[in-house]
Amino acid sequence: MEAVNKESTPETSSQTKTAPEIDLTQEPMQKRQKTSIQPQATSHFRPLSTTHKEGLDMEIAKFFYACNIPFNVADHPQWKKLTSALCPGYTSPTAKRIGDELLTSVTNTLQGVMKNDLSGKEGTLILDGWSNIHNQPVIATCLQVEEKIYFLDGHDTGPMTKSAENCKILCQESIQRAKEQFGCRVSGVVTDNASAMDKMRRELNADDPNLLVYGCSSH
Repeated sequence: MEAVNKESTPETSSQTKTAPEIDLTQEPMQKRQKTSIQPQATSHFRPLSTTHKEGLDMEIAKFFYACNIPFNVADHPQWKKLTSALCPGYTSPTAKRIGDELLTSVTNTLQGVMKNDLSGKEGTLILDGWSNIHNQPVIATCLQVEEKIYFLDGHDTGPMTKSAENCKILCQESIQRAKEQFGCRVSGVVTDNASAMDKMRRELNADDPNLLVYGCSSH
């Protein structure tokens, strides 16, 4: 009997490759560990230092003053919501604080800058008067020194009328304040051309002939 060639038998040629055997002695695959940890919400609320909070309070106060915003806006719920959203954990200053201690602090700082700029120099006093919405007289003075203008003071004169005599008193007080508080000598005074102001200028010049007095050229 002829020997059967095992390589040519159909049973051998039709066999498929079997999957590799699994080693049951190996440890089971562990679950992949998380490489990142989700940050907690508290990490976004960093406590403010005292210096940082005071700086924010001061900048908010300056914003109110520069834009002439009523102080009671600082107590509005929407304003508080806005400032809290911009800086979580921060409480903005109240209207009372903006109109009290912060206003005093900003005023003192600006007056220090004025004194440094005006000390030992000459300037022109600019005086103007008008009536507010309640028809009450208001008089304000500024100093012009080296092409810069500095607000000096303002007077809510109340029952005082805007007569030449009363305006002269206020003007002389402003001239004295410029000298004593800021070290600036007033060498000239300019006002509008109202009849009371015109009379005041003549009286000022009579008291001090070296003082230059003149009306507003625009009028």
